[in-house]
Amino acid sequence: MAPCYRSPVMSPRTNAVLLVATTGLAGCGSYLHESRPATLSETAIQIVERADDDGLPPLIESGAIVETYRTLVDPRVAPLVDEAVRANPDVVIAVASIEESRALSAQSRAARMPTISGAVNGSLSHGITPGIGTVDARSITFSIPMSYEVDLVGRYAREHRATERDALAEEADARAAAMSVAAEVADAYLDLVAARAEHALLLEQKAANERMLGLVTSRVTAGLASSVERLQQEQIALGVETRLATIDDVEAQSSLRLALLLGRPPGTRFEDAPSAFDLPTASDRTSISADDLASRPDVFAALLRLEAADDRAAAAVRAEMPQLRLTATPGYTILHSESTTRQGTVSGFTWSVGGALTIPIFDGLRTTSIVRQRHAEIDRRLAELDRALRLAVVEASAALASENQARRTLAAVQAQYALAVSLREDVEQNYVAGRVPYVNVLLAIVEEQSAARTILQAERAVLAARVTWVRAIAP
Repeated sequence: MAPCYRSPVMSPRTNAVLLVATTGLAGCGSYLHESRPATLSETAIQIVERADDDGLPPLIESGAIVETYRTLVDPRVAPLVDEAVRANPDVVIAVASIEESRALSAQSRAARMPTISGAVNGSLSHGITPGIGTVDARSITFSIPMSYEVDLVGRYAREHRATERDALAEEADARAAAMSVAAEVADAYLDLVAARAEHALLLEQKAANERMLGLVTSRVTAGLASSVERLQQEQIALGVETRLATIDDVEAQSSLRLALLLGRPPGTRFEDAPSAFDLPTASDRTSISADDLASRPDVFAALLRLEAADDRAAAAVRAEMPQLRLTATPGYTILHSESTTRQGTVSGFTWSVGGALTIPIFDGLRTTSIVRQRHAEIDRRLAELDRALRLAVVEASAALASENQARRTLAAVQAQYALAVSLREDVEQNYVAGRVPYVNVLLAIVEEQSAARTILQAERAVLAARVTWVRAIAP
């Protein structure tokens, strides 16, 4: 007899599994409490306790993912996310895995159903019988053999349910792949927007530098400034030209990455991509709870695989219970015989029924070893669920903190930029009036242009953290 066992999953649907209809299993303790009392973290326990048949992960639906990015990230990236989720090879592979798992689940369901077949049997015979002489017989029988193993203790039901959980876990994996692809598309799109925004900013700074160069040149011509001031201003202008050449290459690389993610040919130009960020509203979240993680597909996949392991362990225990197989064979027989003295034909419906009750006694401890193996699988799945939850908490918390920090940095840089603009305008006026040297103007221009580029970097950091947050929470 296998060791006493109960389901380790503390949820309404798994709390009392493996209570087999036999007194031999009465009074068994919880496997989880007996052997792994501290396997799950508190958050993991909340997720497991809340799991029920209505709490399964949503199927892979591009509409839900697209709407998430439309409302929480940038509405302009939503169509690209939709395109990528529908056509990306990683998602296509994940969806194919779903179909494989569903087919395996259907195969395991066959053990719970009767087997029915059709058979036609015919025979010819020639014999000699004392006192009768020769006997020739011909017969043909049409039959429908049927057999059914009664699932007395729910063994096959648990095995079928395990494969159903595996298929649902594959669906959760597919949704996780779709969320990953969506995040990569959003990042590539935002990199492209960042490149175009910086390109536009550099063009503005180039125009401002050229205007200032003209002013300095006129003062040098009038003898009010030295040629050194003009050379310094030309150096600033050349620095902007260098960054313009670099940013063009960055934009091309971002376009290539986005095209590959969308399955478009290299060299695709995204003319509709804007040259400015559209920052989403700041999140009002301040902490992470179990509810925030409940819809994460990787967490659900780990939970479903844990329940599948639980069901397989239950089936292994019940393999040592009595097994009852019923058989029935209805048919129709036609028999014709001829002998030396007479001949005749007889026909009619025939049938047979039977049943066999098998009680396992000893199998070389094979079933006991299988049960131990399934218990070890449960321990592993518990640890995997706990790890998935811990990583989810870290990822989501880090993304939330990063976005809050990036927004604080952005606010500070914006204030700094406003002061830099005021300072540059004031210093420039005083320079024209001859009250301050050119070095003050030079420093003010460098500070203003640096602050303007830092604003773009801070805005990009805010959006990068938001994309990570959306991927971590998977709303």
